[in-house]
Amino acid sequence: MPLIRFFSASLELFLEILAGLFTRLVAIGIVAVILFYLLELWIGNVPPLIAGLPSTLLRPPHPNPVQVLNERVQAAFRSGMPEADVERELTRQGFEIAVSATTGRVFRWARYYTTDPICRTSWGIGWRADETGKIVEVRGSRHEACL
Repeated sequence: MPLIRFFSASLELFLEILAGLFTRLVAIGIVAVILFYLLELWIGNVPPLIAGLPSTLLRPPHPNPVQVLNERVQAAFRSGMPEADVERELTRQGFEIAVSATTGRVFRWARYYTTDPICRTSWGIGWRADETGKIVEVRGSRHEACL
């Protein structure tokens, strides 16, 4: 009889420990899912021009993000459009405007940065306007720096 009580008590203790571990693992899993969801919302809050292109923990990278960005940019900002409209729209979407003078011509840029726990990505929109302020060239770019 004492041996049965010993095994019974041991089994009861083992089951209590197992139940405690299971409860903790479930709680950790729930917290992890909530954190991943919040991170997805935080990273996923990007301008419409790059929506769906940045990869996140829950979304794999787009196969060709620069091509899609170029298509979106060229559809949104057509040749002949006033440069002020381009700047206004990019600023509204959260891009930062800059100017780059290369080879005697002025090329304007707008940048937006996305960051995840491993990488920082710079999304760029570049354009050139003629002397009347009309768009003659526009393109997108992407540069990534990861750990």
